[in-house]
Amino acid sequence: MSDAFSQRLAAALSARGMAQGTLATACGVSAQAVSSWVRGQMPRPAKLVQIAQTLGVSVDYLATGTGGIPVDIDALRATYRESLSVFARPAPFDGGREYGNTAEHAFQLDLRILGREVGQNSGDEEVEGAGGVDMRFTVIELTDAVFDSFVGSGWWNRYRQHLEASALGGLKAARQIKQSIERLDRDRRLVLLRVDDYGANGLTGNEYESGRFTAVMRNQLDSQKSEAGGGSYGLGKNAMWGCSEFSLVFANSRLSVPENGHTEDRFFGRGQLPAHTLEGVDYAGPIWIGEPDPDRANPVPGMPPTVRSIFENPVLAKDFFLDRGDERSGSSFLIVGFFDPSGAANGLGEMAAQLANSMSENFWAAMTARPDRPAKLRVEIRVQQNQTVTSTVTVANDAAKAGFVKAYESYLAGETVDHPGQLVHVGDVVSIPIILTVPKRLSSPPHPEEQHIATLLIRVAESTEDHVNRIAWLRGSLMTIAEERLSGLPIGATPFHAVLLAGKAAGHDTSSAYAESFLRAGEPPQHDRWTGTSDLTTSYARGAKTKLADFQRTVLEAVREAVRRPSGGSSDGPADLKNLLRIGAPPPPVEKRPHVRTASGYPGPDGAWPIEAVISLPVPQHRRLNEWRLTPVIRFAAYSGSGADIQWRTLEAVSNCHVEDGQLVAAVGTRTLRFRGVTDPSTHPVKAEFAKAIVDIRIQKGRVQ
Repeated sequence: MSDAFSQRLAAALSARGMAQGTLATACGVSAQAVSSWVRGQMPRPAKLVQIAQTLGVSVDYLATGTGGIPVDIDALRATYRESLSVFARPAPFDGGREYGNTAEHAFQLDLRILGREVGQNSGDEEVEGAGGVDMRFTVIELTDAVFDSFVGSGWWNRYRQHLEASALGGLKAARQIKQSIERLDRDRRLVLLRVDDYGANGLTGNEYESGRFTAVMRNQLDSQKSEAGGGSYGLGKNAMWGCSEFSLVFANSRLSVPENGHTEDRFFGRGQLPAHTLEGVDYAGPIWIGEPDPDRANPVPGMPPTVRSIFENPVLAKDFFLDRGDERSGSSFLIVGFFDPSGAANGLGEMAAQLANSMSENFWAAMTARPDRPAKLRVEIRVQQNQTVTSTVTVANDAAKAGFVKAYESYLAGETVDHPGQLVHVGDVVSIPIILTVPKRLSSPPHPEEQHIATLLIRVAESTEDHVNRIAWLRGSLMTIAEERLSGLPIGATPFHAVLLAGKAAGHDTSSAYAESFLRAGEPPQHDRWTGTSDLTTSYARGAKTKLADFQRTVLEAVREAVRRPSGGSSDGPADLKNLLRIGAPPPPVEKRPHVRTASGYPGPDGAWPIEAVISLPVPQHRRLNEWRLTPVIRFAAYSGSGADIQWRTLEAVSNCHVEDGQLVAAVGTRTLRFRGVTDPSTHPVKAEFAKAIVDIRIQKGRVQ
């Protein structure tokens, strides 16, 4: 109840535009007392009445939340217009200058990349138990009186002065800003992009030190995401500034964790301009828009203090098209002067369509609902003229990637088969375990080498479907890291869609967490492949790059083998198909020696693998040999490197032999023998259900006369 009281008190203070010190004076208490109320301490009943009278609200509202707050729109608008300030960072005294933001050029920016980056960031910020994140993109065009109101405000006039100063000179950034200002004045039209997420954390944390707020709105190359997060460089946020003609983005958040007792409408703006000179003062380029912070005086004589967030002014949020209208936590961003840097999309409809395509292509897995929970990500695209929404589209997860979606849905529903021999009809999906050896991690937190079981899904497709014979690579963020067409397919290969699920996309055990961090370390800033980055090679033991490459090569080989068309052969069945059986034996050697002819079995509920096998014995050339001594061996292959031998828990003879000291003993002249064994699960390198078993024999010296 105290937390709810503190939020209502803060909201009432904001609605009146009243500072805590003013309330303290009116109620005859110290500033520390009001601060304790804002933090959640309940005042005495008599003092509660006095607080309610001072703030113009009912006692019931403060105590229980009954009723509401009378909002004085004019007073709130006047309050923020008086306090909203533009603070530009002074240039460093050493004379160094930066004429642009290098982080914006880490990748070739277009609306596809913008959707990918902001979608990844919102997905990473899902609040635990929220049931997924709802995202909304709104392309807004301001014209006529609404345009005049937005660009006629005091904050814009001051920011424009910095823009015009930045447009001087012949550098690329200056030319682009100059053209944008000229177009704004000529067309009297401004395009905004609003990006919302609901069910996310919002920009939590303090103003200057650490947290989500500083990582996004103050710092560069600051990624404070968890090990499971999609991003890791702190670069993705710059896509928003890169899609602003004026390098200006505002944010408004409802916080999942209060900051100094506040959760509602945390408003702040940031501009990223090149170095420039205005009114005889040199500026570094970064600009922030908020309210002056009296605790952060500027050390430069005559310069204003830095600015901080403005909390709980609903009129401010509404005037900036950032009123959230949803009780769930999360953030809303406003890109001012929204455009497509690639030039591929120009009109509002084209830009909305590009964003919809980006989300569908990159987040089809995240937008796929599970049987036990809703989709991780749900996306809506809007177009708005001034204050009126003119179109709304819900992005479908199968709009562009239907084949991949169907494979993933079969996996989630438990409707996959367990070996490629069962890929018969269009729509059949096989699930193949692939081992990723995660090397020893040297950086914090360290861990030993670990084997992770990734899941490869292969779906039989119609040759006329989209994206046939391609594989999509995913990890825990459920964003498509890469999609590629497979080369070197066998002649007449079955058309397919393939999906590789690794890290936390494949499980939630310790090995999955290790794999997630390993793969994340192997992604460059654009998160579009797994490769030997400097992060990977410095954070993990020697050979990490090779292990990653071996894993990827194994996946592709498994796909090629699975889609190979069976060829004719003996009555035992096609050779290619037999090689893919869940359990089998190496082909018999050319020379005359004992070999495993057949083997059968499947993992039991206790994890052990019962095996029954038949061994063929040749006529011995050594005339003095009077018995065979053979040691049966079982290995797990699991599509990764050489297999590891497993120990038998029990071993028994079935026919034409007996067991002696763990060996099968048979008389010379015996042509076949049969044995039965059960593996010891404690010696399995991986779970039996994730592996392919190979049965073989080792020949011991026979007893001679």
